[in-house]
Amino acid sequence: MDFNSKIRILDGGLGSTMLKSIAEPTDEIKTFPELLTLDRPSLLYDVHTEYIKAGADIISTNTFSANEISLRQIEREDIVIELNQKSVEIARKAIEASSKNDILIAGSIGPSILSLTRDSSEQAKERLSQSYRRQIKALCDAGADLLLFETFYDTRNAECAMDAVFDITQKLDKKIGVILSFHVTKDRTSAMNQSASEIKDIATKYPIDAFGLNCINGSEHLQEIVNTFTELPRAIMVAPNSGVPDKNGVYPESADKTAEAIKQLIVKGMVNIVGGCCGTTPEYIHLISEIAKTHTSRKYN
Repeated sequence: MDFNSKIRILDGGLGSTMLKSIAEPTDEIKTFPELLTLDRPSLLYDVHTEYIKAGADIISTNTFSANEISLRQIEREDIVIELNQKSVEIARKAIEASSKNDILIAGSIGPSILSLTRDSSEQAKERLSQSYRRQIKALCDAGADLLLFETFYDTRNAECAMDAVFDITQKLDKKIGVILSFHVTKDRTSAMNQSASEIKDIATKYPIDAFGLNCINGSEHLQEIVNTFTELPRAIMVAPNSGVPDKNGVYPESADKTAEAIKQLIVKGMVNIVGGCCGTTPEYIHLISEIAKTHTSRKYN
C-alpha cells in the first residue's frame, strides 16, 4: 500500500466522540464504546459521516477492544465476530453515502489488556495469538482495506500481532495493508519501558505498510517523539490525543493547538498519515485536513 502520493487523513477519536453524544453513558459503554456498534448503529454511522465531511480518507472501525480477551471481562466474548463485521459494514455504508471513492476502511485492533511482558507464559501467548487471529480474520472477511494495530504498548504483543496478521493474510492469499502504531511516552519509550530502538526493531522486522505513533498525550513533545522514528523505511502515521483528560473525561487541548503541532510535522515533511486519537472530534480533523491539502507526503522508499 503506497502512502507516497499524498498525505492521508485518519479520522479522530471515534469512541470519545460518540460518548459526547450520550447524556449518561453506562460504565460498560464508557469502557467499551465498541458496544455502540450494535446498540446505536445510527450514531456510529453519523460520526463516520462527520469525519468524512471533515476530510478523513481513512475511516477506522469501532473495534479497538472488540476482541475476546477484553470482552470476556463483561461476558460478551460471543459477539466478537458480529461486532467486527458490523463495524466494517457501517463504515462501508457511510463511505458509499459520501460518493467519495478513495476512502479506506481501517480495521482497528487494540493491543488487548493481556501484556506478554507481564505474563510471558506459553499459555498467555497462545491466548493472545488466538484473540488477535479471530479479530483479524473477522475484519478481513468483512472487507476492511487495511488493519490498524493501534496504541500498542508492549513490543511482545506487537510481535504476536504481526506474526498473526501475516500468517493469516498469507493463508487467505489476501493483500491487506497493515499499520502498526505505538503509544510512546515523552521519553520515547513504550509503557513497558521498552526503548525506541526496540520499537523500531519491530517496525523493520515485519513488512508493514506504515508505522504509527498514536495516543500521544498532547502536542507538547510531539515533534521530538516523531523525529525519533522518521528514519524508518516505512510510511509514518501520527495521531495524538487532544491532551490528557481530566477526571470528567474532558480533553483540554484545542483543535487549533493540535492542528498547529501537526502542521509543523507536515511542513517539515515528516509524515504520510495524520489524524487524531482520543478527544479529537471532526473539528480537529477538518483543520488538519485543510493544512495537509497544500503539502506533499513524506518520501520513504
